[in-house]
Amino acid sequence: MSKENSNKNNEENKNIKNKKDDINEDKMYEEELKKLLYDENKTAISTNEVAESLLTNEKIKNIRNMKFDSDDLFKNNKYEEAINKYKDTVNILLEEFSEKNDMNNLILENLKGEIIMPCYQNIALCYMKLKNWLKMKTYSKKVLEIDKDNIKANCRLCYANIKLGHLKKADHQLEELEKKIGGSPELEELEKIYEKNKLNAEGNNDEFLKKMGRKLANGKINMYSDKKSKIEIEKVNNANKWNKFQLFHKIKKCFSCFLNCCKKKRKIKKMK
Repeated sequence: MSKENSNKNNEENKNIKNKKDDINEDKMYEEELKKLLYDENKTAISTNEVAESLLTNEKIKNIRNMKFDSDDLFKNNKYEEAINKYKDTVNILLEEFSEKNDMNNLILENLKGEIIMPCYQNIALCYMKLKNWLKMKTYSKKVLEIDKDNIKANCRLCYANIKLGHLKKADHQLEELEKKIGGSPELEELEKIYEKNKLNAEGNNDEFLKKMGRKLANGKINMYSDKKSKIEIEKVNNANKWNKFQLFHKIKKCFSCFLNCCKKKRKIKKMK
């Protein structure tokens, strides 16, 4: 009996062991499955991140290529086409990363100095070549909004103000530039242009004033694109006053002639 009992016990122990092994295997399988699922999810997330990164890099690459194409147009003296291309470059960049999040904010911040600011600088330079001083001033200001210490933008803004006749602003800017780049050829050239325009504005150049007066009288000039100078306003007002006086004088003369004619006709009738 003892042998039989021992055999039964051995079988029971084996069954218990097998059951434990099965339970352990099930647990191991569950753990492996969980691990596998986690790894798959992790791989999927990484793939999305990579895909998004590649797409972002492709967008930036296309925008850089647009900027290079704009530079080529500028080098070939196609200023108006270059201006439009530069503007498109900046607009597309801002549209592509317009969604407010940390990544887009970081991208725009990094690309300000590389793409946006150079585009604005070259647009200002194109307008300078086209002698559109007001637009040149506008885009020089846009550069200074990004980098207030940008020397080229400060010089171009000063130059635009001189050409527009904003001599007080230009004078203040020249003082600031003297502190930063005193003695440089660029500053000396700006000072010469400033003094020349100041003389013209103060009326020390008679030929200049005569020329401006003729053009103003003929309606062929608007001296400044954003506001008229005091000289222009005075000349226009004086011209208007003189025209009104002449018209009044002609009417008065005609009326006196009419009265004289009437008087003569009455005298003739009385004599008859």
